[in-house]
Amino acid sequence: NAKALYGNPGTGGAGSGGSGGTSLDMAGWKMDFNIKTDDSNENGRLRFKIVVDEEGEVVNIQTLEKSVSTSVENYYKKQIENGSFVKDKNARTAPNSTGFLTIIIRSK
Repeated sequence: NAKALYGNPGTGGAGSGGSGGTSLDMAGWKMDFNIKTDDSNENGRLRFKIVVDEEGEVVNIQTLEKSVSTSVENYYKKQIENGSFVKDKNARTAPNSTGFLTIIIRSK
């Protein structure tokens, strides 16, 4: 489903930027935290490859795509590293599950 890669639409209006959005593509899992927006004036996209263990803890994260500065990338990456994921109800998952998280960044 290609539309899953676009994230949630931002909230624009009156000439100001939107809030961007996130999209997780990891079968059987959902995020147990909210991504906080940064204070930069940058717009762009980040795409991470994430591996979580059977408890939902992040064991590996790799940047696959970025169109923002390294400092903005690290701001979001740290949130993911410190976050956790929960299994969908009745989901059967592998001991280590791999997925992708896309973040669309819109300056305020």
